[in-house]
Amino acid sequence: MSPDGHWLLYVSARSGVGKLFLRDLATGAERPLPLAPPEVLMKIGIAGLALACLMTITCTSHAAPDPGTFYLRGFLGYASQALGDVNDEIENTGSFLSLVSTRTDWEKIGGAVPFGAEFGYQFSPMVSLGVGLGYQRSSRDHSADIDFIDPSSGTATAGLVTEEPKLSIFDFFGTVTLWAPSAPGLHFSGQLGVARGKYEITQHVDVSSSDGTFEVSTFEGSAEKTTVLAGIFAGYEWPISPMAGVAGRVGYRFCKLSTPEGDFTYLGQTEAGPFSDSGSGPLTDMNGNTMDVDFSGVLIELGFTVRLGAPR
Repeated sequence: MSPDGHWLLYVSARSGVGKLFLRDLATGAERPLPLAPPEVLMKIGIAGLALACLMTITCTSHAAPDPGTFYLRGFLGYASQALGDVNDEIENTGSFLSLVSTRTDWEKIGGAVPFGAEFGYQFSPMVSLGVGLGYQRSSRDHSADIDFIDPSSGTATAGLVTEEPKLSIFDFFGTVTLWAPSAPGLHFSGQLGVARGKYEITQHVDVSSSDGTFEVSTFEGSAEKTTVLAGIFAGYEWPISPMAGVAGRVGYRFCKLSTPEGDFTYLGQTEAGPFSDSGSGPLTDMNGNTMDVDFSGVLIELGFTVRLGAPR
């Protein structure tokens, strides 16, 4: 009944199926309330089921991890990468090529997808220590359709320039995790380790001019270095059983290769004949300035944890 005593809502099975009716108590008039369409009811049911599953998971007893147990966690995530010098060089090269090209696809390198595993030991309800391995790789395909006419000589030049820079890093780290006793599942981690980073690039040039000059060449180079890796994270673990859980964490990781060194080869042919060049030294840009390769950035991970030891 409505608060003002005017309306009455009730269920009647007079037609063999229960339906809602609304009656005006002042006049005695009544009318059936229409049911929602089947597709709407289905959506409501699916949403209700999803909400029930979510509540079941989040309302599971979040006890602190058992001391004296081992854990194994596999993870997959997303890592932003600073790549200041690398992306500056990509942008400068793309800007130069755009002046002589009808089409230039020369985008900067974005983030990477790291994956790995961590194995550790729960010393107390508040402290765990672990060691782990991780790997990530990223690359970008570049291309430019060269087509321009030199206004001073009238020489027309056309062709294709392609490039593929690749970045990778393999790391070994130790992790100290502090678990919040007042909020079981919440934890904060510090990470310290070593990483081996690598920068590779392959560039192909195939251009010719109306005056008979041309170049067909391939440039390949790589530079690598071992450096220190450090990070700090906040995370949460949702238990799905006493021995397993789903964990997520987010934080910032510092990992920078300062002036890595490597080798390069440059092979090709022009109208004057074949040529070759090779060498080694620090990584440099087109102007001869040394470059850093900075993998530092925000790291987001989602993992699955298995705890090994006596159950609760």
